[in-house]
This record gives sequence, structure tokens and C-alpha cells, in this order.
Amino acid sequence: MYEACIRYPKTVPKDLAPLLFIAEEQGDEAASQILHWQADEFVKTVRVLIDAGEYRPPDQQIILAGSLLTKSSTKALRRLIREKLMKEGIDFRVLPLVDEPVSGAVQMAMNYKPMK
Repeated sequence: MYEACIRYPKTVPKDLAPLLFIAEEQGDEAASQILHWQADEFVKTVRVLIDAGEYRPPDQQIILAGSLLTKSSTKALRRLIREKLMKEGIDFRVLPLVDEPVSGAVQMAMNYKPMK
């Protein structure tokens, strides 16, 4: 998935993604296949990280970031990711990102005390 994005960059209209979830919810087979493919790609990425020793189940958790994973109204992609991880025997806690990463940087900046 990422390789294709790099090799063949295309601009996708930002309003298109919600339509994918609506279509999948209404039983559209192509939309369902796209979401399954996205979940499969995500699980492949996690598998590579596990094989490289970066993650060690079951003590780890996966934080899902990005609007498709955290803000979609149907949560279909999150559900598929959880199901596929379990099918692969990957026992991670899968959680959506609650605070944007920039909030930590802002907090650090607010607490910054210059050295004298």
C-alpha cells in the first residue's frame, strides 16, 4: 500500500473516504473489499514489526491514528483490524488515538523553564 503511494502519488478528494464507509455499511462488495485490504495491510505492517523484535505481544498496545481509523462513524476498519490481528494470533490491545501528538509538545512547551 505505502509503496504504491510513493511510486504513483495521486491526490484523493478528502470527502471520498466517508463514502467508502457508507457504501460498506450498505453492503457494497467493492467497499468491503477495500476495507478488508486496508486491514490486511495494517496487520502485515504489525507482523513485520513483531518479526523485527519491535513489538512483543501481549504486553503491547497498538494506537490507531489518522482520521479513517479514529473518526469514522462506523468504526468498520478498526473492527476489521482487531479481527484480523486476533486471527493472526496477535494479542494486542487496539486503541484509537485520544489526544493528537502535538498536544504533548504543547504541554512540554507550557511547562518549559529556561535554564539560568
